[in-house]
Amino acid sequence: MRRRLAAVLALLLVGCSAAPRVIPIAVAPGQAPPAADRIADYPEAFQAIGVVMSRDLGLPVPPVSLYLYPNRDAFEQGLKAERHMEPGLARDAASFARGVGGPDKILVNEQALVRTPWPERVKFLAHEFTHTIQFDLAGGRRGRSAQWLREGSASSTRCGSDASPTSGRAAWDRSGARSTAHRSHRSRSSPRSHNG
Repeated sequence: MRRRLAAVLALLLVGCSAAPRVIPIAVAPGQAPPAADRIADYPEAFQAIGVVMSRDLGLPVPPVSLYLYPNRDAFEQGLKAERHMEPGLARDAASFARGVGGPDKILVNEQALVRTPWPERVKFLAHEFTHTIQFDLAGGRRGRSAQWLREGSASSTRCGSDASPTSGRAAWDRSGARSTAHRSHRSRSSPRSHNG
């Protein structure tokens, strides 16, 4: 009886601790972004990121949900279940990555962010949301561009998310990400064909 009770309790603890907290992200592009120094939750962070992405960079802001996993093991399970990663790849990714952005979901190891100040979280989330935008621009597929190119463009948006209290424009301009993203966005809409 004792053994059975311990097994049930263990299953309950594992089941409860492994479930992600899911936050559907709704960005209102027409609204002003919240002041960067006052961002204190995920919806506010995504509102700021989404406004900069759409208004300042002219990029689409696709619908996305943020999946916050309580720890590394749960994050690894999420990578297998939600991103369909092979077990070895999911284990490797969970050992170093704090999050993974994809077509409609951003999966995050929340434990890895617990001590991260909000300005750094916003940079991290901007990076992962850029991957979501990349998937959106590629029609929901990963695309054929090299990994270093996808990471480079996501990193440039991360650098540009040092938003001033009212706008991200100055930071985007300083980083060069705004002009790069604008040229990239224009080239996608041009009749010329290219490989992504």
